[in-house]
Amino acid sequence: MSSLTEKLFTKEKAFYSAGIVTIFTLLQRIIQVGRGIIFARLLGPTEYGTYTLAFFFFPLISLFARMGVTSCFTRYIPYYESKGMLKDFIKKTYGLTMIGGVGFTVASLFFSSVLSQLIYGDKKYVEIMILCILSIIPYIIYENLFYSFNGLRVFKLSSLLRFIQFFIFTLLG
Repeated sequence: MSSLTEKLFTKEKAFYSAGIVTIFTLLQRIIQVGRGIIFARLLGPTEYGTYTLAFFFFPLISLFARMGVTSCFTRYIPYYESKGMLKDFIKKTYGLTMIGGVGFTVASLFFSSVLSQLIYGDKKYVEIMILCILSIIPYIIYENLFYSFNGLRVFKLSSLLRFIQFFIFTLLG
């Protein structure tokens, strides 16, 4: 088991990384096209629009909740890793994004009917909004891990994580 962990967390060469990222990106695009066709046919125009707006909301609100902190990971993780302060950096940034995530989740839950009215023009979609709101914290955890792996230059794990997240959301959709 340790050799598998060792292989997963080793930094790969640029050519190898590009190959892995390309394979996972192509697989993701193929699934995305198939998913779009299947969902559009099964749901019809009205329900597909509702579905699309729901998946528009939570990445947007989680962006505000993260306060852009994860965008610095690719630049600062190598720096703090070289200084031996990576663990402290990760604890502080993950803590900050989680505090923002919990704050935005609570606020969004409190205003879920207002958000439903704003996004859908009707308050009858509150349940969909609540499901999206409850996805904020898991999405922030995913984004933290994804950008951490990118910052560590372990692109096979970040690509695998992105593919798994996409696949799970496809199945749950």
